[in-house]
Amino acid sequence: MNITFFSSKLAKKTFLFLILAAFAPLVLIILVTYSQFSLMIDQHDHDQLKNVAKENALLIYGKLSFSRQLLAQIQPTESLDFQQSYLKLYFSALAEVQPEKRQLFWGHMDNRLLDQVLQVSDRQLLLRPDTDRSDIYLIVPSGMVAKVNPAYLWDETTTVLNSQPCILTNNYLPVHCPQHADIKPWLKKLQQAINEKQEIFFWHENDSTSMSYYWTLFMGHEFKVNNWIVIADKPISESLAVISQFRNIYFSVIALAILMVILLGSVLIRKNLDVITQLIQGTQRIKQRDFGHQIEVSGNDEFSQLASAFNSMSDSLHRSVREYTAFANIDRSILESVSGDRIIAAIFNSLYQIAPFHDLMMVNLTRQSSELNRLYYQKGSTQPILTGAEELEITSVLEQLPHDQLSYNLEINRDLEQLISLWQPTSKNICAIPVTRQDRLLAFIFATLTTAQPLETTITAQVLNFSQRTAVALYALEREAVFRHLARYDALTDIPNRVTLKHLFSTTLNTPGMFGAFLFIDLDRFKNINDTYGHLLGDSLLTKVAGRITTLLNKQETVARLSGDEFAVLVAGSIEQDVEKRVEDLCNGIINAINSPFHIDAHALHVGASIGVTLVPQHASDFPEALRCADTAMYASKKKGGNCFTFYTPEMSEYHVKRTILERHLRNAIGERNITLHYQPKVQSSNYAVSGFEALLRWNDPVYGPVSPFEVVTLAEEIGLITELGNLILELALEQWQHWIAQGYQPGSLAVNVSPLQLLSNEFTDVLTNVLRQNPLVPAKNLQLEITEGVMMHNVSQVLKTLADIRKLGIRIAIDDFGTGYSSLSYLIDIPADILKIDRSFVTKIASEEKPASLLGTVINLGHSLGYEIVAEGVETHQQADFLKLCQVEQLQGYLFSKALPVSEVEALYLKKSPAQSL
Repeated sequence: MNITFFSSKLAKKTFLFLILAAFAPLVLIILVTYSQFSLMIDQHDHDQLKNVAKENALLIYGKLSFSRQLLAQIQPTESLDFQQSYLKLYFSALAEVQPEKRQLFWGHMDNRLLDQVLQVSDRQLLLRPDTDRSDIYLIVPSGMVAKVNPAYLWDETTTVLNSQPCILTNNYLPVHCPQHADIKPWLKKLQQAINEKQEIFFWHENDSTSMSYYWTLFMGHEFKVNNWIVIADKPISESLAVISQFRNIYFSVIALAILMVILLGSVLIRKNLDVITQLIQGTQRIKQRDFGHQIEVSGNDEFSQLASAFNSMSDSLHRSVREYTAFANIDRSILESVSGDRIIAAIFNSLYQIAPFHDLMMVNLTRQSSELNRLYYQKGSTQPILTGAEELEITSVLEQLPHDQLSYNLEINRDLEQLISLWQPTSKNICAIPVTRQDRLLAFIFATLTTAQPLETTITAQVLNFSQRTAVALYALEREAVFRHLARYDALTDIPNRVTLKHLFSTTLNTPGMFGAFLFIDLDRFKNINDTYGHLLGDSLLTKVAGRITTLLNKQETVARLSGDEFAVLVAGSIEQDVEKRVEDLCNGIINAINSPFHIDAHALHVGASIGVTLVPQHASDFPEALRCADTAMYASKKKGGNCFTFYTPEMSEYHVKRTILERHLRNAIGERNITLHYQPKVQSSNYAVSGFEALLRWNDPVYGPVSPFEVVTLAEEIGLITELGNLILELALEQWQHWIAQGYQPGSLAVNVSPLQLLSNEFTDVLTNVLRQNPLVPAKNLQLEITEGVMMHNVSQVLKTLADIRKLGIRIAIDDFGTGYSSLSYLIDIPADILKIDRSFVTKIASEEKPASLLGTVINLGHSLGYEIVAEGVETHQQADFLKLCQVEQLQGYLFSKALPVSEVEALYLKKSPAQSL
């Protein structure tokens, strides 16, 4: 048989499928049959062994029962001589045993046995172990004792199926086991089967496996002894022989079935493979772009229909491949980010493949990039020639041409004639191809035809499709130009961004012999304007700032927007002294320019500029270092009050390193509640008795040691942790008051300072409620929250609402640091407060100046008239205390009485005294 067709993968798969289709059901049937046959053989063996064990057990029991009945009928008389030949068939020894008499009639019985007979008067059967079996003795009440004849009891001719079962006692001693000289190989298996109540067990001996069945023979009723175990076994090989014979027959059937499938399948596959081979060859030719090959198949069946459809598909593919090849060339050029000139060249080359064009010209109307705004023309296969077309007024002419179809027989006017004169085509048969995208005209392609006839319909459709792909290419170039600009320039102000500035730094200031400076500019008060007037006005302000800075720069200087309200200026020069002089003049010019008011939407906006300057290469050699140093110098300008410039010095970096470490440690301290509070007592002016304490912040940094409270609060405000810090101080102070009250102390009132940001938080009232609930021993009226007048510079309505909610909880409000710069009578009237706390700046001038003392008295009288309780802080001398007492100030606080003390000293000095303790 010729099997060369098996080289085909399809033939192999079809052939394999046919084999599986025939083989799988057959194998399934065989497996099921084989399984059922094996189960039947196993069940047959089980039943056979069970019958053998049971029947042999009953047979032996019957022989023993008959022998016992026969022995019971024997009388010890002279007639025994006559019956001796008959009885010996059943008994190989016979004796009479009485306490006073022993007589042996025949056979052999030793005295030890006879003594044992007298001792077991309740038994009717005795066993005497031998090698492979035990001698069996029967006893009857008359005193007759007989040894059962083994030939009679174990006669193979009378056993079931001529088999010799193995019989054991219940303690596994052999009664009769002639076929097993050693029962050890299967004794454990037998014991395990009995324990698990399994009638069948398997065991191994001499590389062979046997199956055994045991039957329990009940001996107690008739013979007064324990039960016997009757065991029948059979080699597994006997069962396997039957199964092996069955398997050989079925394997022959399988082989015959497979052979038939092979023969029939080969004929069918070979018949249809020729047609498929031709289709494969045709497809391979198409793969090699040989579209001229046609498939020839005779007949009128499905294969001939497939061949006809294949030939039509080949023609269609030929046209599509030419079109998509042109598309692919353009797409490849776009993806490779090549120049616009190369993409135009790819467009021209692709048009030559699609249609019978000779000369081509493209007028590009996009205006986003000078690279795109060009006139391209090409003659034949020469390279495209580029020229500028800005001076030609042709846009209106092109707008009049159809944008959705090809145009022929163009009407040449003066402008179009001027355009064509640059092109100089070899033919007057010109076709105009519009290039549009989303109703926007991007370009026009003019092409000369070899004939005066318009293009065929199919080719026209391909050209229009290609014009759409050309529009995508031109739009991609346009967008790429926009993206390149956005990547290098700030989207809001249209000045260079950080990326461009970094590039200019490396290309300009890294040149040997060049000197320069990096100016970091941050606007002062811009955040207030942004929050007050909105981001739109803030964006307009940033744009105008960028414009003012730009007007101050020369060609060697660049301004860039870094982020938000941060700008940078790069200054370059070849003489170090000239650079420094220029930087000073430029900084002064920038500050003056930005200080001038900005008029936007009827608003006159005032901002300032804090500038940090880094000299290059004196202080920095690369962009990141220059940015960091200038930023550090800018913060130094901020610390001076802003609206100034500062040159970087190496000492400034130490401040920033310290600030970074303090910031990290403060975050950890707040998170771990590792903040300490000291308490400064407040006394009644009448008798100097302690009336309460003010909780004051203390923090020891693990590296820098004690940090001033002012520095801690300022740092927390800058890094956005002031609310968390203020809430933590409140929690720690109330927990300490709860502890003291629980210990029986009476610490009095507790004053805690509150940040304006805490009051502006919507959750602050809930925080107070929770902390009071967690410390129930502290009365709400004993808690005083100290706020500054500056809180009214924020969201007044929100602050007043929060203060009103706090007073509803029973907490008292104190206005702290009154008279430090934001004092206003309207605030004193509007703020729902209970206590007015005079700032130390008034108190320290009581003795030295008359006006402050007079003014202080007026403020105290005003506070009393408004219902405030007055507290004066910063009291350091008795003269100050006497004056304040004379002005009827209710409470005094200051170093004259005590500084702020840790908890242990407060307990030792004050809390152990009586409630009326005095200083």
